[in-house]
Amino acid sequence: MDRLKKYLRYLQYIIIAETILGGAGRIITFGSLTIRMALYGAAMLLFLVCLVMDWKHLIENINLEDLNIKLVILFLFWIVFSAVHGYLISGFSLLQIKGDVTGFLSLILIFPFCYAFNDKKYFDNIIKLISICIVLQSMSIIIIYFGIEMHLLNFDYVKLLISNLYLGSMTKIQPATTRIFFKSSIYIQVGIIILLGMLLRDISSKVKWKIYLSLIINCFALIISFTRGFWLAAIAEIFIYIILKGFKQFIKPFCIVILGIFLLIGVNYGVNRNTKIIESIVVRTGIIHIAGVNINDNPDVSAAEAITEKSLEYRQKLQGEMIKRIIEKPIIGTGFGVILSNIGQQVSHSEYMYLDIILEMGLIGFVLYISILLILFLRWLSVRRKLSGKYNFMDEYMLGFLSVVITSSFNPFLNNPIGIMFLAVVFALINTYYKKSLSRNEVKLKL
Repeated sequence: MDRLKKYLRYLQYIIIAETILGGAGRIITFGSLTIRMALYGAAMLLFLVCLVMDWKHLIENINLEDLNIKLVILFLFWIVFSAVHGYLISGFSLLQIKGDVTGFLSLILIFPFCYAFNDKKYFDNIIKLISICIVLQSMSIIIIYFGIEMHLLNFDYVKLLISNLYLGSMTKIQPATTRIFFKSSIYIQVGIIILLGMLLRDISSKVKWKIYLSLIINCFALIISFTRGFWLAAIAEIFIYIILKGFKQFIKPFCIVILGIFLLIGVNYGVNRNTKIIESIVVRTGIIHIAGVNINDNPDVSAAEAITEKSLEYRQKLQGEMIKRIIEKPIIGTGFGVILSNIGQQVSHSEYMYLDIILEMGLIGFVLYISILLILFLRWLSVRRKLSGKYNFMDEYMLGFLSVVITSSFNPFLNNPIGIMFLAVVFALINTYYKKSLSRNEVKLKL
Protein backbone atom coordinates (compact mmCIF):
# COMPACT_ATOMS: atom_id res chain seq x y z
CA MET A 1 0.00 0.00 0.00
CA ASP A 2 2.84 2.38 0.78
CA ARG A 3 4.09 1.95 -2.77
CA LEU A 4 0.65 2.74 -4.25
CA LYS A 5 0.39 5.80 -2.03
CA LYS A 6 3.87 6.88 -3.17
CA TYR A 7 2.86 6.53 -6.82
CA LEU A 8 -0.26 8.59 -6.13
CA ARG A 9 1.91 11.33 -4.60
CA TYR A 10 4.23 11.35 -7.61
CA LEU A 11 1.24 11.60 -9.91
CA GLN A 12 -0.06 14.54 -7.91
CA TYR A 13 3.33 16.25 -8.11
CA ILE A 14 3.01 15.99 -11.88
CA ILE A 15 -0.52 17.45 -11.69
CA ILE A 16 0.80 20.43 -9.70
CA ALA A 17 3.61 21.07 -12.20
CA GLU A 18 1.30 20.68 -15.20
CA THR A 19 -1.25 23.08 -13.72
CA ILE A 20 1.36 25.80 -13.20
CA LEU A 21 3.13 25.34 -16.53
CA GLY A 22 0.34 24.03 -18.73
CA GLY A 23 -2.10 26.94 -18.99
CA ALA A 24 -5.53 25.49 -19.80
CA GLY A 25 -4.06 21.97 -19.87
CA ARG A 26 -4.27 21.45 -23.62
CA ILE A 27 -0.62 21.55 -24.65
CA ILE A 28 -0.76 17.80 -25.24
CA THR A 29 -3.99 16.23 -26.50
CA PHE A 30 -5.08 12.74 -27.50
CA GLY A 31 -8.05 13.46 -29.73
CA SER A 32 -10.58 15.09 -27.41
CA LEU A 33 -8.64 13.90 -24.33
CA THR A 34 -6.24 16.46 -22.86
CA ILE A 35 -3.13 15.76 -20.80
CA ARG A 36 -4.83 17.34 -17.77
CA MET A 37 -7.87 15.11 -18.11
CA ALA A 38 -5.61 12.06 -18.47
CA LEU A 39 -3.66 12.98 -15.31
CA TYR A 40 -6.84 13.59 -13.33
CA GLY A 41 -8.31 10.30 -14.52
CA ALA A 42 -5.16 8.38 -13.60
CA ALA A 43 -5.02 10.01 -10.16
CA MET A 44 -8.66 9.23 -9.39
CA LEU A 45 -8.28 5.64 -10.64
CA LEU A 46 -5.27 5.10 -8.39
CA PHE A 47 -7.12 6.76 -5.53
CA LEU A 48 -10.06 4.37 -5.98
CA VAL A 49 -7.64 1.43 -5.79
CA CYS A 50 -6.29 2.86 -2.53
CA LEU A 51 -9.87 3.38 -1.38
CA VAL A 52 -10.55 -0.35 -1.73
CA MET A 53 -7.22 -1.62 -0.40
CA ASP A 54 -6.52 0.92 2.36
CA TRP A 55 -9.98 1.95 3.52
CA LYS A 56 -9.09 2.31 7.20
CA HIS A 57 -6.10 4.65 6.72
CA LEU A 58 -7.87 6.54 3.96
CA ILE A 59 -10.80 7.41 6.24
CA GLU A 60 -8.33 8.37 8.97
CA ASN A 61 -6.43 10.74 6.67
CA ILE A 62 -9.47 12.31 5.04
CA ASN A 63 -11.65 12.36 8.19
CA LEU A 64 -15.17 12.24 6.77
CA GLU A 65 -16.52 13.47 10.12
CA ASP A 66 -14.78 16.81 9.63
CA LEU A 67 -17.14 19.71 8.96
CA ASN A 68 -15.20 21.08 6.01
CA ILE A 69 -15.03 17.67 4.32
CA LYS A 70 -18.81 17.42 4.76
CA LEU A 71 -19.19 20.86 3.17
CA VAL A 72 -17.08 19.77 0.19
CA ILE A 73 -19.28 16.69 -0.25
CA LEU A 74 -22.45 18.81 0.04
CA PHE A 75 -21.08 21.26 -2.52
CA LEU A 76 -20.29 18.42 -4.93
CA PHE A 77 -23.88 17.21 -4.56
CA TRP A 78 -25.06 20.78 -5.21
CA ILE A 79 -23.00 20.81 -8.41
CA VAL A 80 -24.94 17.74 -9.56
CA PHE A 81 -28.22 19.41 -8.56
CA SER A 82 -27.32 22.59 -10.47
CA ALA A 83 -26.48 20.52 -13.55
CA VAL A 84 -29.81 18.66 -13.39
CA HIS A 85 -31.59 21.94 -12.68
CA GLY A 86 -30.01 23.61 -15.69
CA TYR A 87 -30.91 20.74 -18.02
CA LEU A 88 -34.34 19.54 -16.87
CA ILE A 89 -35.88 22.74 -15.48
CA SER A 90 -34.15 25.64 -17.25
CA GLY A 91 -33.65 23.71 -20.48
CA PHE A 92 -30.05 24.81 -21.08
CA SER A 93 -27.67 23.15 -23.53
CA LEU A 94 -26.07 19.94 -22.28
CA LEU A 95 -22.78 21.01 -23.86
CA GLN A 96 -22.74 24.29 -21.88
CA ILE A 97 -23.72 22.48 -18.69
CA LYS A 98 -20.85 20.04 -19.18
CA GLY A 99 -18.41 22.95 -19.49
CA ASP A 100 -19.62 24.51 -16.22
CA VAL A 101 -19.56 21.21 -14.33
CA THR A 102 -16.11 20.14 -15.57
CA GLY A 103 -14.34 23.06 -13.93
CA PHE A 104 -15.79 22.43 -10.48
CA LEU A 105 -15.36 18.66 -10.62
CA SER A 106 -11.63 19.13 -10.05
CA LEU A 107 -12.66 19.66 -6.41
CA ILE A 108 -12.57 15.88 -6.04
CA LEU A 109 -8.76 16.28 -5.97
CA ILE A 110 -9.21 17.34 -2.35
CA PHE A 111 -9.73 13.70 -1.33
CA PRO A 112 -6.60 12.14 -2.90
CA PHE A 113 -4.55 15.15 -1.77
CA CYS A 114 -5.72 14.76 1.84
CA TYR A 115 -4.98 11.03 1.67
CA ALA A 116 -1.55 11.12 0.04
CA PHE A 117 -0.15 14.33 1.58
CA ASN A 118 -0.68 13.60 5.25
CA ASP A 119 2.68 14.74 6.59
CA LYS A 120 4.26 18.20 6.68
CA LYS A 121 7.39 16.96 4.86
CA TYR A 122 5.35 16.52 1.69
CA PHE A 123 4.29 20.15 1.75
CA ASP A 124 7.95 21.18 1.92
CA ASN A 125 8.44 19.18 -1.29
CA ILE A 126 5.43 20.89 -2.87
CA ILE A 127 6.84 24.30 -1.92
CA LYS A 128 10.06 23.49 -3.76
CA LEU A 129 8.16 22.17 -6.78
CA ILE A 130 5.88 25.21 -6.95
CA SER A 131 8.78 27.66 -6.65
CA ILE A 132 10.77 25.91 -9.41
CA CYS A 133 7.77 25.79 -11.77
CA ILE A 134 6.90 29.43 -11.16
CA VAL A 135 10.46 30.59 -11.81
CA LEU A 136 10.47 28.58 -15.07
CA GLN A 137 7.21 30.21 -16.11
CA SER A 138 8.47 33.69 -15.19
CA MET A 139 11.71 33.12 -17.10
CA SER A 140 9.70 32.03 -20.15
CA ILE A 141 7.62 35.22 -19.99
CA ILE A 142 10.71 37.43 -19.67
CA ILE A 143 12.52 35.63 -22.52
CA ILE A 144 9.50 36.11 -24.77
CA TYR A 145 9.23 39.76 -23.72
CA PHE A 146 12.85 40.65 -24.46
CA GLY A 147 12.86 38.45 -27.55
CA ILE A 148 10.05 40.56 -28.99
CA GLU A 149 11.53 43.86 -27.78
CA MET A 150 14.87 42.99 -29.40
CA HIS A 151 13.09 41.80 -32.58
CA LEU A 152 14.49 38.31 -32.17
CA LEU A 153 10.98 36.86 -32.04
CA ASN A 154 8.05 37.62 -34.29
CA PHE A 155 5.16 39.10 -32.29
CA ASP A 156 2.36 37.62 -34.41
CA TYR A 157 3.90 34.15 -34.49
CA VAL A 158 4.46 33.99 -30.72
CA LYS A 159 0.98 35.38 -30.08
CA LEU A 160 -0.55 32.67 -32.28
CA LEU A 161 1.58 29.96 -30.65
CA ILE A 162 0.57 30.97 -27.12
CA SER A 163 -3.07 31.10 -28.15
CA ASN A 164 -3.03 27.75 -30.00
CA LEU A 165 -1.43 26.03 -27.01
CA TYR A 166 -4.09 27.59 -24.73
CA LEU A 167 -1.30 29.04 -22.58
CA GLY A 168 -2.71 32.57 -22.55
CA SER A 169 -2.66 35.66 -24.71
CA MET A 170 -0.36 38.45 -25.84
CA THR A 171 -1.16 41.97 -26.97
CA LYS A 172 0.18 45.51 -27.24
CA ILE A 173 -0.91 48.00 -24.63
CA GLN A 174 -0.59 51.73 -24.37
CA PRO A 175 1.98 53.12 -25.22
CA ALA A 176 3.40 50.30 -27.39
CA THR A 177 4.41 47.83 -24.66
CA THR A 178 4.00 44.07 -24.97
CA ARG A 179 1.64 42.47 -22.47
CA ILE A 180 2.14 38.75 -21.88
CA PHE A 181 -0.67 37.00 -19.99
CA PHE A 182 -0.40 33.31 -19.17
CA LYS A 183 -3.56 31.66 -17.83
CA SER A 184 -1.63 30.16 -14.92
CA SER A 185 0.36 33.33 -14.18
CA ILE A 186 -1.76 33.64 -11.05
CA TYR A 187 0.88 31.39 -9.48
CA ILE A 188 3.56 34.04 -9.90
CA GLN A 189 2.06 35.96 -6.99
CA VAL A 190 2.04 32.72 -4.99
CA GLY A 191 5.71 32.25 -5.87
CA ILE A 192 6.58 35.73 -4.63
CA ILE A 193 5.28 35.07 -1.12
CA ILE A 194 6.89 31.61 -1.04
CA LEU A 195 10.30 33.01 -2.02
CA LEU A 196 9.99 35.77 0.58
CA GLY A 197 9.31 33.06 3.13
CA MET A 198 12.42 31.17 2.05
CA LEU A 199 14.52 34.29 2.60
CA LEU A 200 13.39 34.40 6.24
CA ARG A 201 14.73 30.88 6.84
CA ASP A 202 18.24 30.14 8.01
CA ILE A 203 19.93 29.41 4.69
CA SER A 204 23.40 29.89 3.22
CA SER A 205 24.35 33.08 1.39
CA LYS A 206 24.75 31.16 -1.88
CA VAL A 207 21.18 29.80 -1.69
CA LYS A 208 19.87 33.17 -0.56
CA TRP A 209 21.20 34.94 -3.66
CA LYS A 210 19.58 32.31 -5.87
CA ILE A 211 16.29 33.09 -4.13
CA TYR A 212 16.84 36.84 -4.61
CA LEU A 213 17.40 36.28 -8.32
CA SER A 214 14.27 34.12 -8.54
CA LEU A 215 12.27 36.75 -6.67
CA ILE A 216 13.41 39.49 -9.06
CA ILE A 217 12.46 37.32 -12.05
CA ASN A 218 9.02 36.59 -10.56
CA CYS A 219 8.32 40.23 -9.75
CA PHE A 220 9.32 41.45 -13.20
CA ALA A 221 7.20 38.75 -14.87
CA LEU A 222 4.26 39.82 -12.70
CA ILE A 223 4.75 43.43 -13.78
CA ILE A 224 4.82 42.68 -17.50
CA SER A 225 1.65 40.60 -17.18
CA PHE A 226 0.02 44.04 -16.80
CA THR A 227 -2.83 42.34 -14.95
CA ARG A 228 -4.23 44.58 -12.24
CA GLY A 229 -5.86 41.68 -10.41
CA PHE A 230 -2.43 40.05 -10.03
CA TRP A 231 -0.86 43.31 -8.87
CA LEU A 232 -3.55 43.99 -6.27
CA ALA A 233 -3.43 40.46 -4.87
CA ALA A 234 0.38 40.52 -4.64
CA ILE A 235 0.34 43.83 -2.76
CA ALA A 236 -2.33 42.51 -0.38
CA GLU A 237 -0.47 39.28 0.45
CA ILE A 238 2.84 41.10 0.99
CA PHE A 239 1.18 43.71 3.20
CA ILE A 240 -0.40 41.05 5.43
CA TYR A 241 2.88 39.09 5.47
CA ILE A 242 4.73 42.16 6.74
CA ILE A 243 2.15 42.56 9.51
CA LEU A 244 2.60 38.91 10.54
CA LYS A 245 6.40 38.82 10.37
CA GLY A 246 7.50 42.39 11.06
CA PHE A 247 8.80 45.06 8.66
CA LYS A 248 12.51 45.20 9.60
CA GLN A 249 13.49 41.83 8.14
CA PHE A 250 11.99 42.81 4.77
CA ILE A 251 14.00 46.00 4.29
CA LYS A 252 17.01 44.28 2.67
CA PRO A 253 14.94 41.94 0.43
CA PHE A 254 12.78 44.83 -0.77
CA CYS A 255 15.80 46.98 -1.59
CA ILE A 256 17.52 44.17 -3.51
CA VAL A 257 14.37 43.22 -5.44
CA ILE A 258 13.53 46.82 -6.33
CA LEU A 259 17.13 47.35 -7.52
CA GLY A 260 16.91 44.18 -9.60
CA ILE A 261 13.62 45.26 -11.20
CA PHE A 262 15.10 48.65 -12.10
CA LEU A 263 18.11 46.90 -13.64
CA LEU A 264 15.76 44.88 -15.87
CA ILE A 265 13.88 48.07 -16.75
CA GLY A 266 17.28 49.56 -17.55
CA VAL A 267 18.02 46.63 -19.86
CA ASN A 268 14.66 47.28 -21.53
CA TYR A 269 15.68 50.94 -21.97
CA GLY A 270 18.99 49.84 -23.48
CA VAL A 271 17.10 47.74 -26.00
CA ASN A 272 14.41 50.29 -26.94
CA ARG A 273 15.86 53.62 -25.87
CA ASN A 274 12.50 54.58 -24.35
CA THR A 275 10.63 54.45 -21.05
CA LYS A 276 7.39 53.07 -22.44
CA ILE A 277 7.30 50.17 -19.98
CA ILE A 278 7.18 52.64 -17.07
CA GLU A 279 4.52 54.69 -18.85
CA SER A 280 2.49 51.53 -19.45
CA ILE A 281 2.71 50.58 -15.77
CA VAL A 282 1.43 54.01 -14.77
CA VAL A 283 -1.30 54.04 -17.41
CA ARG A 284 -2.37 50.49 -16.52
CA THR A 285 -2.97 51.46 -12.92
CA GLY A 286 -5.52 54.00 -14.15
CA ILE A 287 -4.39 56.47 -11.49
CA ILE A 288 -2.44 58.86 -13.71
CA HIS A 289 -2.97 59.82 -17.33
CA ILE A 290 0.28 60.58 -19.14
CA ALA A 291 -0.04 63.59 -21.38
CA GLY A 292 1.16 63.21 -24.94
CA VAL A 293 0.44 59.48 -25.19
CA ASN A 294 -1.38 58.85 -28.43
CA ILE A 295 -2.41 55.27 -29.07
CA ASN A 296 -3.03 56.09 -32.71
CA ASP A 297 0.74 56.37 -33.17
CA ASN A 298 0.85 52.57 -33.12
CA PRO A 299 -1.80 50.60 -35.04
CA ASP A 300 -1.25 47.48 -32.93
CA VAL A 301 -1.79 49.40 -29.70
CA SER A 302 -4.74 51.27 -31.15
CA ALA A 303 -6.47 48.03 -32.08
CA ALA A 304 -5.67 46.47 -28.71
CA GLU A 305 -7.00 49.47 -26.80
CA ALA A 306 -10.16 49.45 -28.91
CA ILE A 307 -10.67 45.81 -27.91
CA THR A 308 -10.06 46.75 -24.27
CA GLU A 309 -12.67 49.52 -24.41
CA LYS A 310 -15.17 47.10 -25.91
CA SER A 311 -14.29 44.56 -23.23
CA LEU A 312 -14.90 47.09 -20.43
CA GLU A 313 -18.25 48.03 -21.95
CA TYR A 314 -19.17 44.36 -22.21
CA ARG A 315 -18.17 43.73 -18.57
CA GLN A 316 -20.50 46.50 -17.41
CA LYS A 317 -23.38 45.03 -19.38
CA LEU A 318 -22.51 41.54 -18.14
CA GLN A 319 -22.47 42.60 -14.50
CA GLY A 320 -25.81 44.39 -14.79
CA GLU A 321 -27.49 41.46 -16.55
CA MET A 322 -26.10 38.93 -14.05
CA ILE A 323 -27.42 40.92 -11.09
CA LYS A 324 -30.79 41.20 -12.81
CA ARG A 325 -30.99 37.42 -13.34
CA ILE A 326 -29.77 36.72 -9.79
CA ILE A 327 -32.62 38.79 -8.33
CA GLU A 328 -35.10 36.62 -10.25
CA LYS A 329 -33.81 33.34 -8.73
CA PRO A 330 -31.58 34.18 -5.76
CA ILE A 331 -31.85 31.00 -3.68
CA ILE A 332 -31.12 28.08 -6.03
CA GLY A 333 -30.02 30.03 -9.11
CA THR A 334 -30.74 29.30 -12.75
CA GLY A 335 -28.72 26.08 -12.92
CA PHE A 336 -25.60 25.42 -14.98
CA GLY A 337 -25.43 26.28 -18.65
CA VAL A 338 -27.03 29.74 -18.62
CA ILE A 339 -26.15 31.90 -21.64
CA LEU A 340 -26.93 35.63 -21.48
CA SER A 341 -27.72 35.87 -25.17
CA ASN A 342 -29.33 39.30 -24.90
CA ILE A 343 -25.87 40.83 -24.28
CA GLY A 344 -24.20 38.77 -27.00
CA GLN A 345 -23.03 35.69 -25.07
CA GLN A 346 -22.64 32.52 -27.08
CA VAL A 347 -21.26 30.31 -24.30
CA SER A 348 -21.85 29.95 -20.57
CA HIS A 349 -18.96 32.03 -19.22
CA SER A 350 -18.32 34.97 -16.93
CA GLU A 351 -15.28 36.88 -15.69
CA TYR A 352 -17.10 37.60 -12.42
CA MET A 353 -16.58 34.27 -10.71
CA TYR A 354 -18.50 34.94 -7.51
CA LEU A 355 -21.46 36.45 -9.33
CA ASP A 356 -21.36 33.48 -11.69
CA ILE A 357 -21.63 31.06 -8.76
CA ILE A 358 -24.64 32.92 -7.35
CA LEU A 359 -26.27 33.15 -10.77
CA GLU A 360 -25.99 29.43 -11.55
CA MET A 361 -25.91 27.83 -8.09
CA GLY A 362 -27.84 30.42 -6.10
CA LEU A 363 -27.06 31.68 -2.63
CA ILE A 364 -27.05 28.10 -1.36
CA GLY A 365 -24.16 27.12 -3.62
CA PHE A 366 -22.33 30.39 -2.95
CA VAL A 367 -22.61 30.03 0.84
CA LEU A 368 -21.43 26.42 0.69
CA TYR A 369 -18.35 27.33 -1.36
CA ILE A 370 -17.45 30.43 0.61
CA SER A 371 -17.88 28.48 3.86
CA ILE A 372 -15.26 25.96 2.70
CA LEU A 373 -12.79 28.78 2.05
CA LEU A 374 -13.66 30.67 5.24
CA ILE A 375 -13.14 27.63 7.46
CA LEU A 376 -9.71 27.10 5.92
CA PHE A 377 -8.67 30.62 6.88
CA LEU A 378 -10.20 30.37 10.37
CA ARG A 379 -8.37 27.13 11.01
CA TRP A 380 -5.13 28.60 9.71
CA LEU A 381 -5.35 31.48 12.18
CA SER A 382 -6.25 29.17 15.07
CA VAL A 383 -3.62 26.54 14.28
CA ARG A 384 -0.81 29.09 13.84
CA ARG A 385 -1.71 30.59 17.20
CA LYS A 386 -1.88 27.29 19.07
CA LEU A 387 1.11 25.55 17.46
CA SER A 388 3.35 28.54 18.25
CA GLY A 389 5.41 28.50 15.06
CA LYS A 390 5.67 24.70 14.81
CA TYR A 391 4.52 24.74 11.23
CA ASN A 392 6.54 25.19 8.07
CA PHE A 393 5.44 27.48 5.24
CA MET A 394 1.80 27.41 6.35
CA ASP A 395 1.65 31.23 6.36
CA GLU A 396 3.12 31.39 2.87
CA TYR A 397 0.69 28.78 1.57
CA MET A 398 -2.32 30.53 3.05
CA LEU A 399 -1.33 34.05 1.98
CA GLY A 400 -0.63 32.72 -1.50
CA PHE A 401 -4.08 31.16 -1.48
CA LEU A 402 -5.58 34.41 -0.21
CA SER A 403 -4.08 36.15 -3.24
CA VAL A 404 -5.80 33.56 -5.47
CA VAL A 405 -9.11 34.26 -3.71
CA ILE A 406 -8.65 38.00 -4.24
CA THR A 407 -7.70 37.65 -7.91
CA SER A 408 -10.73 35.43 -8.47
CA SER A 409 -12.88 38.50 -7.81
CA PHE A 410 -11.65 39.86 -11.16
CA ASN A 411 -10.89 36.71 -13.14
CA PRO A 412 -12.32 33.18 -12.86
CA PHE A 413 -9.77 30.90 -11.19
CA LEU A 414 -11.46 29.11 -8.30
CA ASN A 415 -14.11 27.62 -10.56
CA ASN A 416 -11.62 25.78 -12.78
CA PRO A 417 -8.61 23.46 -12.32
CA ILE A 418 -6.04 26.28 -12.37
CA GLY A 419 -7.18 27.67 -9.03
CA ILE A 420 -8.87 24.60 -7.57
CA MET A 421 -5.63 22.58 -7.71
CA PHE A 422 -4.09 25.01 -5.22
CA LEU A 423 -7.25 24.88 -3.12
CA ALA A 424 -6.78 21.09 -2.90
CA VAL A 425 -3.16 21.54 -1.78
CA VAL A 426 -4.10 24.11 0.86
CA PHE A 427 -7.04 22.00 2.03
CA ALA A 428 -4.73 19.02 2.57
CA LEU A 429 -2.21 21.27 4.35
CA ILE A 430 -4.74 22.64 6.82
CA ASN A 431 -6.24 19.18 7.25
CA THR A 432 -2.82 17.83 8.27
CA TYR A 433 -1.95 20.60 10.74
CA TYR A 434 -5.48 20.75 12.13
CA LYS A 435 -5.44 17.04 12.98
CA LYS A 436 -1.97 17.44 14.45
CA SER A 437 -3.13 20.25 16.71
CA LEU A 438 -6.20 18.26 17.79
CA SER A 439 -4.09 15.21 18.61
CA ARG A 440 -2.04 17.38 20.94
CA ASN A 441 -5.17 18.85 22.47
CA GLU A 442 -3.76 22.28 21.71
CA VAL A 443 -6.71 23.64 19.79
CA LYS A 444 -10.43 22.93 19.76
CA LEU A 445 -12.31 24.78 17.09
CA LYS A 446 -16.05 25.06 17.27
CA LEU A 447 -16.99 25.47 13.65
